Amino acid sequence: IVLDPGSPSWFAAASAKTKVVAKNISKMALVSEEATRLLTNQYKFNKDQVLHALPTVDVRGTVLERDCPLTVDFPCRPKKYRAYSGYCNNVQNPRWGNANTAYVRYLSPDYSNSVNSPRQSTTGGHLPGAHHVVLLSTLILRDLTLI
Repeated sequence: IVLDPGSPSWFAAASAKTKVVAKNISKMALVSEEATRLLTNQYKFNKDQVLHALPTVDVRGTVLERDCPLTVDFPCRPKKYRAYSGYCNNVQNPRWGNANTAYVRYLSPDYSNSVNSPRQSTTGGHLPGAHHVVLLSTLILRDLTLI
């Protein structure tokens, strides 16, 4: 599909285009995920070690320092519009809503290999998909209301 430059569709596609910074962050995330998986397998890390110990490893002075920089919070200037990136939109929590940052998890992930594989049932099989669970729960609720 080729869009006419200047058309509403062209502007919509241009605004949704993945930026170079986001692509670089994504590539580094994939590398980090694979490194985590390899380290976990090689050293037999348990889930708690993956969740709590690995993120605290100091990478300064290693080849990872360039790709895993320390984050430094800069002071927020008291202006109506602070930064185009969203930094300082919330003065008490400057990084909340900041562009190109990870979402905060309120619950720890629960992967079957502690890194990136989907959870499994207690018997080791696949869990049902969300659509199947919703469909099944709807049928059960319907049957319960008939009783």
